[in-house]
Amino acid sequence: MRHIPLSLAIAFTIAVPALAQPPASPGSQVNVNGQRLNGPPGEIVCRTQRDTGSRLKTQRVCMTRQQWSEQRRVDRADVEKAQTNRVWPGG
Repeated sequence: MRHIPLSLAIAFTIAVPALAQPPASPGSQVNVNGQRLNGPPGEIVCRTQRDTGSRLKTQRVCMTRQQWSEQRRVDRADVEKAQTNRVWPGG
């Protein structure tokens, strides 16, 4: 059960760059969902996230751009920590 959030964080970290698309025009940076990538750090951005263990259940999460950035940093640090602290069988 403990491995599910870690697996989700790893999959999210790997999938996000792969889903990135070039902006529609040089002046406007927009992500896959049509949301602006740049903006004031205090602007609230809402995203729909799937619940772990369900293909259909989703949850809408709203945070400021600064909070989303911090969440990405924490998730990335957790993934890196898990990758560097692997325990190999027999070694």
